[in-house]
Amino acid sequence: MAPLLDHFVIALNHIRQYEKAQSFSTQLARSHHDLGHEMEERKRAEQELKLFYHLNLDMMCIAGFDGYFRHLNPSWSKTLGFTDEELKARPFIEFVHPDDREKTVAEAARLADKSIDAIAFENRYACKDGSYRWLSWNATAYEPFEAIYATARDITVHRKAEQALKESEARYSDLFENATDLIQIVSPDGDYLYTNRAWKESLGYTDAEIEGLSMFDILHPDQQSHCHDVFSRVMTGEAVGRVETIFVTKDGRSIDVEGDINCKMDNSRPVSTRGLFRDITERKIV
Repeated sequence: MAPLLDHFVIALNHIRQYEKAQSFSTQLARSHHDLGHEMEERKRAEQELKLFYHLNLDMMCIAGFDGYFRHLNPSWSKTLGFTDEELKARPFIEFVHPDDREKTVAEAARLADKSIDAIAFENRYACKDGSYRWLSWNATAYEPFEAIYATARDITVHRKAEQALKESEARYSDLFENATDLIQIVSPDGDYLYTNRAWKESLGYTDAEIEGLSMFDILHPDQQSHCHDVFSRVMTGEAVGRVETIFVTKDGRSIDVEGDINCKMDNSRPVSTRGLFRDITERKIV
């Protein structure tokens, strides 16, 4: 009986060892599968980052504290026309418009020395054809690598539109200021937002005094009710046609005026009324 029992115990130990070996093999296979899946995910993530960098429409770059570009995504060449090699061969400050170099050097030094991020910093960069593009920068520095990590967005079209708007506003401002008619812009509450030179000269008020005036303060008492009604109708967008009323000057004189009023709307809401009047006092006397 004893030899048989010994054989049974030995066989049982062999079975246990086999089961352990099988379990270890299964775990090893599972670990190998998990490792392979993790490597595939990591590879996929790296590919996505590369695509994000290379396909990004913004101009992404890494520049060293030495003033040279280290890495540039394809948007740089597409925007400026230079090759990567040409952009990396010279200090980046040489591509900056001469009028913007001083502030660009100061901003780069601020980034490198104080690690203060640059947000919406603007300057002009040269293109290979000799023109310049306006860029808006967001950048941060990482001192251990002595590098600046930045993205730049081409805002040339926006800047040109801004400039065109300023020039247009300047032309209209000059036109309004030199007009002989009395021009006023009034808020929905009746406060003055703008009056031209002819308006101020005719009524005798200074800019400081006008800030505290309502349009109803300069109307003749006999015109208050009528003008309240007209103003309310204009605020709804109604075209009221030719308007006649009486203004009262700072020194108490009455001025008969006629003109047109319309309302500026934004999403069906009144923003301001614009009035253009001419002095018809002499015509009324005749």
